[in-house]
Amino acid sequence: MSEQYPWLVVGCRVTQIDDSPWHAMDLGETAPEFGAVYTVRDIVPWRGEIGIRLAEIVNPPALQPWGYDECVFIVSCFRPVKTIDTSSQVSALKKIVADVFQNDSVPA
Repeated sequence: MSEQYPWLVVGCRVTQIDDSPWHAMDLGETAPEFGAVYTVRDIVPWRGEIGIRLAEIVNPPALQPWGYDECVFIVSCFRPVKTIDTSSQVSALKKIVADVFQNDSVPA
């Protein structure tokens, strides 16, 4: 975990917030799509930045200055995605519907 990105842990969900094209992508590598939601599978240092790899995108190793390695995406181009427990919302909605039908009237 980093002080700048306290939310960043393996398994967290992220979405890309910068829709600029990814630079230096080798042929055949897949880049994240703007607005899509991904799961962080790896966190690595990269040229003074924090890089992440995504569970939904697995690229082949490419030649890097230190050898063959899979590309990373800079974490500053992403933000965390908040997940909502919909089960409690569905339960509340079911209760409201049941109350309406039980009373056979709709409150004004």
